[in-house]
Amino acid sequence: VLIFDSEVSDGGYRLGKLIGRASGDDDNYEQDIKDEEECLFASVYLRKLQFRKHASTARWNDRMGITEVLENKGSLWTTTGIVGCGKIYCSIEETLFPFEIGALRILDHDNSSLSLKDVYKKVAEGKKRGCLWEQFEVYRHFKSLVFIVGKHKFLGL
Repeated sequence: VLIFDSEVSDGGYRLGKLIGRASGDDDNYEQDIKDEEECLFASVYLRKLQFRKHASTARWNDRMGITEVLENKGSLWTTTGIVGCGKIYCSIEETLFPFEIGALRILDHDNSSLSLKDVYKKVAEGKKRGCLWEQFEVYRHFKSLVFIVGKHKFLGL
């Protein structure tokens, strides 16, 4: 159970600052927090890819412009994406942020791994999908500050 302070709206995003976590959550919580803190407290400008033993896996759906999370590892997925039909779906912003920090591996329709350059191209094409580079930078900034960020309208589903 996650505990948030008040939520505010900014540029189409819903923001809530994570202020606590109730007991009874998964046993890997401390390791997840340690992994996330190492990434989140790094400067955005000095961000580097950090390989993890257990990265999540998602498949890019080009027609819908979103990813479907196939294998979710870590606590990141409790506050990322939307759930539909028992699956987690993520917008391009929600996909790129964990991909940049090494927490997500993205597959194409033919099960080949996408490179960071491929995903950046998808953001560049994102105007027609509802994402601009500036929007991603705002998303990344708030996620780096440990805010919970989500879109008011999710056009993919």
